[in-house]
Amino acid sequence: STQSHGGVQTVANRFPEFCTAEMFKFDFGEECQITPDISPPSTVIPAQFQSFPPLAVQPSTAVLTLNHGVQVRYVIKPQSDLHKTYGIQHDTDVVCGVYEGGLKLWECAIDLSQHLLELLHIGDSLDGKKVLEIGCGHGIPGIIAMLNGADVTFQDLNAEVLDSTTHANVTANIPSHRHTQCRYISGDWGSIASMLSSEAGTFDLILTADTLYNVSSYPRLHELISSLLKPSGQALLATKRYYFGVGGGTNSFVDYNSRQASAMHIDVVASFEDGKSNIRDILRARPTQT
Repeated sequence: STQSHGGVQTVANRFPEFCTAEMFKFDFGEECQITPDISPPSTVIPAQFQSFPPLAVQPSTAVLTLNHGVQVRYVIKPQSDLHKTYGIQHDTDVVCGVYEGGLKLWECAIDLSQHLLELLHIGDSLDGKKVLEIGCGHGIPGIIAMLNGADVTFQDLNAEVLDSTTHANVTANIPSHRHTQCRYISGDWGSIASMLSSEAGTFDLILTADTLYNVSSYPRLHELISSLLKPSGQALLATKRYYFGVGGGTNSFVDYNSRQASAMHIDVVASFEDGKSNIRDILRARPTQT
């Protein structure tokens, strides 16, 4: 197998318990069971800050052991009525604009967490930095940032995901007196860009994983990232090189970026390949200096 930045092993080798068709099945392309509608949503879930009470009962969790022995707990089976609320089948991973798979722990989120730990290991610091995790789901990369002193905004389309999954994982990993160092915001990326307009150009680091599969979402995602990053900031985007059946991935996003007035400088800083599954990349996006 091919190793990447700092000798990072592939997820298949390092986390065989996750490498099942069910865990990493996007419901399209060669792995398709249900073909999703990936056209832009007809209605938009408005942006809203969320606050959650302390958990009465901590859900069952398992432990991820990442690079350099770092351990992070995550909820095994998030308790959510999301499928019932929106009439979504339980084996559906993505319904564009309604549910974007936030209850699952996705492969690229682990890649991003590993890469972030490598950067911290070689001397990068997140102490006091302002971080946004877009489409956070379980929020593992954002939690690693919190563990290293960052103030983190966790964003997901669904408030239910933030409550049952992200907040539960923060509770399992971060001491309660530090919970004020994070906040939660739900809603569509377009409405979030408007809601956070007063914070434009203030984020040191933006993290996102497995969010480049849907080409129709690129305008909103690109605007969100490019508008919120500090001139000296960077975004790390973990993605499959190509999402079969929908056309998104590394090259399509790089191409989209190159055609924008607000184009960022993007390079591939890590790749993961085992010869069995889709090649995955970590992209680094930085504001173009004028």
